[in-house]
Amino acid sequence: MTRWKKDETEFVVSLFINKSRGSMCVVPKPIVDLLGEPKSLTFIVKNGRVTVEAHGKIPA
Repeated sequence: MTRWKKDETEFVVSLFINKSRGSMCVVPKPIVDLLGEPKSLTFIVKNGRVTVEAHGKIPA
């Protein structure tokens, strides 16, 4: 398991190619924590840039 430095600001992840579903990756824990442990993510493409929005919260 990867350990991220406390003040890390860039996270490089590998993509796992699945021909029927597209690509998959693991979202780094610091990002999940920053987003509030979301239940789902939305990727928004606008003007050639991608932003991510978090939705819901994983039940405890």
